Amino acid sequence: MYCNHCGKPVAEEARLCVHCGRAIIVVRECPHKLRRSRSNRRIAGVCGGIAEFFWSQPATVRIVWLLLGLAYGCGVVAYVIAWIAIPRAQRPSNAPRSLPPGLSRQEGLLQSS
Repeated sequence: MYCNHCGKPVAEEARLCVHCGRAIIVVRECPHKLRRSRSNRRIAGVCGGIAEFFWSQPATVRIVWLLLGLAYGCGVVAYVIAWIAIPRAQRPSNAPRSLPPGLSRQEGLLQSS
């Protein structure tokens, strides 16, 4: 790790720089990012992703989105813009890409248990 002010190397657990004496500011990447949902989706996953970001219920976000769309008339346009602007969530590395031919979704869930 390096000091934010003087740029000299410091220990990972250091709170103060041993060279300049200033406080070390640790910038960490936010693990919680706004993404379109893969699991809570109806059309494109926009409302599901917003609900996951704010730790809310997807149905609540969908109702609020619908009410704002009906009240101001720009809900569809805003949804399309959000669909384009918000990136899709990554598929988990252990998730299968698709089910084998002839296997329904319910059968696949029962077999994986």
